[in-house]
This record gives sequence, C-alpha cells and structure tokens, in this order.
Amino acid sequence: MDSIVERLEEESSSTRAASALAGAIENEQSVIQVLSHHPNGASGVIDDLVREAAEFVPNARSSARDLSSFVRVLLLHQIDVMWWGDRTEYESSSSVLDAPELEDLDALNAAGALQFRYRRHATTAVRRIARGISRRLPYAGSPPGAGLRYPRARPELVELLNQIAEDFDATCDRFGLDRRGGVWVNSVTRSVAHQRHLRSLGYSALRPSAHCSGYAADIAVSWLQPTGGDEALKDVLLRRRDRGEVNVIDEGAAWHICPAPEAMADLRTAFALRVGK
Repeated sequence: MDSIVERLEEESSSTRAASALAGAIENEQSVIQVLSHHPNGASGVIDDLVREAAEFVPNARSSARDLSSFVRVLLLHQIDVMWWGDRTEYESSSSVLDAPELEDLDALNAAGALQFRYRRHATTAVRRIARGISRRLPYAGSPPGAGLRYPRARPELVELLNQIAEDFDATCDRFGLDRRGGVWVNSVTRSVAHQRHLRSLGYSALRPSAHCSGYAADIAVSWLQPTGGDEALKDVLLRRRDRGEVNVIDEGAAWHICPAPEAMADLRTAFALRVGK
C-alpha cells in the first residue's frame, strides 16, 4: 500500500494522481489479491476507488488531509468491506434502535460494565453551547466530537473496546502517563441515513461502511497528545492489528477499528463472561 501512495505523491496535481491510481493498484499483486475477495471484485473496487479519488476535495471535516492520505484510508477501508460488506446495514434510526442484536451502552455503563467512555449526541441548544465552551478550555475533560447518536453496539465490539481500554490503562500505568480519563469512543453504530448525512457535510463517510452494520468504532487519539497518551493508545491498537485481530485506520484525530471475523467468537465469549450472560 505504501508504494501506491508514494506513486501518487510523485504526480504534480491531485487530478493526475487520481488518474494514476488504477495503474498503481494494478501493479501491486498483494493488493489485487485482497481486493479480489471484495463483493464487487477487484475491477469494481478499483473503479470505485478512482471515482472517489477524483471527487476528493480536502476540507476541515475530512479525516484525510490530502489525496494521498485519503487513498490510504480508501484502501484500508476495503478490508472492512471484505470482512463485513455482505452484512445487512441499518438503514434508519429506528432500525438501529430496535435491533435486538445490539447492546444498550447506557444500560451497560449504568451497570459498571464499560471500561471506556463516551458521551451522547447533544440534542438541545443548551448542551451544544456547553460543549462548545468545553472545547475551548485549555485542558478539556473530553475530546472534541458530537458524541454518539446511537449508543448501541454489538456485544463483540463492546468487549473489544473494553479490552482496548484496559490495555491502554495498563500501558499508562506502566509508563507513568496521565490517561486523561481513559479511552473515549467517538462513534459506533450508524444508520445509512446518518452516514449519508455525514458525507454531505464533507466527512469521509464511505459506503458500504462497517459502522452501518455495527462492526466498527472510532476512538479519540490526538486529544491525548498533551500527556503522551496518544502514542500509548496507538501502540495498543497497532499490536492488535499486527496480531490480525482488527483492522485499524488512522483518520487523524480519531482512529477507526473493525474486528476481524476470526476474533468474534472469543470476543463474544469474553463479553458474556464480563456481564454474566
């Protein structure tokens, strides 16, 4: 993948780079082998990637600062799709809220079963103003972000986030780092309608998305920089990636995670033990 990005960086403009993307991918047989498992096949994926790259416009809300970083996100996103792209997506708010396979994070939090932190999406003007003020404080108590629109997630993802939070806390304790309240989750399950809304606002909200089938989460990372906790959290995430347990995408302020299918059974068992089910 690095060679593909480096090839694009050689081009003099983003337009030329987008045009060169198909050839750069086709020259990487290891990438082609991965894309061949995609529901749309390698050629279909390449066509989609070229179109996405040609339409990319950098903006403050995008998780990619330039075309090269956007292509990196696009390529890593295909791993999510290869794993979970054939799963039914939640089309609307009601389909997320009524899904029996999703756990209620508020209930789990009240029962003391969560090791990570999150906040609900602000639904009133007063809460939005309060959060705006909080973000301007020199040492904010929580990372920037709108909060969870749907505090619901698959049990396996809840357990994965719990384990990541525990690993992060242990790492901070070992190196004497301020954990700033621990791991904060910015996003879990989304509806397709909300994903489209985020895309319309300029966010890199791709489709199909593991968020829309309940198999992805975003974890706040860059807000931990003042204490050095960001590097500790990155190390926790990358070690799990290197063991083949998760796909990890650096999206700047937050990192995206998606559990591998092979990890789901162990996560499901661990969650049941944790909550006594």
